Amino acid sequence: MNDEISAYLSSLERRLYWMDRKKRKDVVMEVNSHLSERVSQGESPKKAIESFGSARSVASSYLRVYGFGIGFISMLIVIGAALAIFTVPGVFLQSSEFIGIDWISLGFLAAAIALILISSFNGGRRAGVAVGLSECVMRFIVLGVLYAQGSIIVQDATFGLIGFIAVSIILPLIGYLSSVKPRKFESEL
Repeated sequence: MNDEISAYLSSLERRLYWMDRKKRKDVVMEVNSHLSERVSQGESPKKAIESFGSARSVASSYLRVYGFGIGFISMLIVIGAALAIFTVPGVFLQSSEFIGIDWISLGFLAAAIALILISSFNGGRRAGVAVGLSECVMRFIVLGVLYAQGSIIVQDATFGLIGFIAVSIILPLIGYLSSVKPRKFESEL
């Protein structure tokens, strides 16, 4: 194997770190096969690599197809669940006199949504939905705990609960919808 191809494959494998080990090895073997075939047909290793694409773009494409490995998704689920704890209004402000918007919880909600979007875009639908679902479930658990302790008082119970449920249910949907690729329609002649 050529040194240039070997360096390219090493770089590709490092960039595919987030993938399951078996899939990562399969991808590297597949890319090696394509590059080796081009070189055996008389193309220079440098030209074969250039025409194949940078290791970064190839890795990004494969990650979108195969997604993150279960270990990395598990880590994202834990981070998402931890963020979701603080997205529940009343975690920070437990005063019954407070009326208004809990800006701290909204900030954590924005961070939780950003984590879903990043997970979904970079790691595929499975990662995005898993993170969104963990955040959704954790929000209901925290609300239940706060309510059971009597430390949260909802000023407008019906509207507040409907809003809370809607936001919670939207989280896994964000993970699903943000990973859907738009279809390209070709004109038929």
